[in-house]
Amino acid sequence: MKLLLFQFKLLVFLALFLLNLVFIQIKKAKLLFLAIFIVLFLINLMFFYIIKEKINNEETQNNSSYFPSHPDQYLKSEKTESEIRTEILYWENIIEKQPSSRDALINLSILKKILLEDEEAEDLWNQAKNLDPNNPILKN
Repeated sequence: MKLLLFQFKLLVFLALFLLNLVFIQIKKAKLLFLAIFIVLFLINLMFFYIIKEKINNEETQNNSSYFPSHPDQYLKSEKTESEIRTEILYWENIIEKQPSSRDALINLSILKKILLEDEEAEDLWNQAKNLDPNNPILKN
């Protein structure tokens, strides 16, 4: 995606440079050149805005499966025990790398609760609560 953005930007600047050379040689239609420049500039801005929004949406969609907006999503989703255990391994790996990751602790706690590992789930929940006592999710 970054290469596409760079190529498009390079193409726009190359086109503007060539137009500038042509109009300097002709020394006519400076107003036309200015109009073309403004139009190309606006198209460039719109293109980058659209690409930025698309990238942000893709990142949000990619992260939404790992960081649910509300932990109850785990409870609502129907997953097999092996899928839940795979997710548990994922979150445990995150916690090994970032022990203070509140989201990882919350999600791991919920997954453990689903598998009826209540003591460990409660311990993880309390760890998350200690990290962020004002979190509305953890007040329940």
